[in-house]
Amino acid sequence: MVKNIFSTSWQMLEGFRLKAGILIGLSTLSGLLEGIALVCLMPIFNAGLTGASRTPSSFELFHLAWDPVNKTRMLAISLGCFFLLGILSSVAKVSFEIGTLQLRTQIELSYRERLTAALLSMRWPKYVALKMGEISKAMTQEGFTIGL
Repeated sequence: MVKNIFSTSWQMLEGFRLKAGILIGLSTLSGLLEGIALVCLMPIFNAGLTGASRTPSSFELFHLAWDPVNKTRMLAISLGCFFLLGILSSVAKVSFEIGTLQLRTQIELSYRERLTAALLSMRWPKYVALKMGEISKAMTQEGFTIGL
């Protein structure tokens, strides 16, 4: 049963596999960039942990951010990296969302076209035996469901 579902889904993605793979990559990239952006804030959070010893934290952002004397520079580099990576993560996420919508509509259109071609190439006695409700449901609802 599960194998049948996966094989059917794999067949339906014929012609769309590359785009689906790119979209999965964009989603992964967005998550990674978001995580790295949050890591960029660590020098700011660790700034108060050194106490009187003034020794650098075990975390150094590109060996530039940690400077207990020049805290403004540390703040600027950390926040700059955070904002830059956050914007890149947002761009990747928006690209993923737009691409997902486009892929859904392309799959739905492809399915409806294939279903229409199958109905038109069907033998007349079998076509007449079908109920109009089944045909219209298949044309409208099934295409939408496949696109989801």
